[in-house]
Amino acid sequence: RRFGNAGGRWHLLFSTHRDGTSLAHLLRTTSGAGPCLLVLRDVQGNLFGAYCSSLGDSEGGELYGDVRFYGCGESFLFAITRLQLPSPPTGPSVNAESGGARLGLYPYRWTHRNTHFIRSDGEGLFVGSGGAHGLWIDGSLLHGSSGRCETFANPPLPFASACVASATTDVASGCLPSEAEAAGGGGNEGDGGGRGDGGGDEAGGEAGVEGEGEGEVRFECAALEVWGVDEIGAARCVFVRATCMYVPRAEDRGGARQGAPQAE
Repeated sequence: RRFGNAGGRWHLLFSTHRDGTSLAHLLRTTSGAGPCLLVLRDVQGNLFGAYCSSLGDSEGGELYGDVRFYGCGESFLFAITRLQLPSPPTGPSVNAESGGARLGLYPYRWTHRNTHFIRSDGEGLFVGSGGAHGLWIDGSLLHGSSGRCETFANPPLPFASACVASATTDVASGCLPSEAEAAGGGGNEGDGGGRGDGGGDEAGGEAGVEGEGEGEVRFECAALEVWGVDEIGAARCVFVRATCMYVPRAEDRGGARQGAPQAE
């Protein structure tokens, strides 16, 4: 809503199909581009990603131990999953085949528990930390992992995407299928150790994620895209719309001129 309703134009900054599989190239492309939307699809067809308030080099970010994080609380993780909807009413104008499931987006926003938003260095791209990394992608953009982190309190994103959400499934709070169900739906291979700073510790235990979801889930990336938005164009559009709200009508301007004192 921040940019779409304001007239901001989204444009593709980076695509693995077009630009290859190099994190260094991705960061050179997105550096200075402002907010970015990173969307990836794993080899099992699960869709998830991150909205990053900025995406570039960690140099100059806030130092935590021996690593640096940057970004702000506008950043968040998300998973795109199928929504199980009630059967539509029967009738000649209803397409029964389209009434089973639709896509739904589940955002996992900043919890205010830490400020480990984004990290990008020689070890890869990280979004969220604490207990595990919310999303990690390696330098080749081919492999990664996801686990519950303190920054966003997200479940493992491949599990969340593989889940079919219904009235009894709360994807937003991390109530996901069991290990067997997730393996059958998404085929993701869990990794209790995974990458990160202690995957499967207290943060994972608080998540309510069953089975291997307590740690980090590894995935293979099939496609990755990063989209940017023309903030200047969006800001200009907002200014013009706000200005137009106060432009007087032609007759009002005419009346004001007639009643105004004439200069001698």
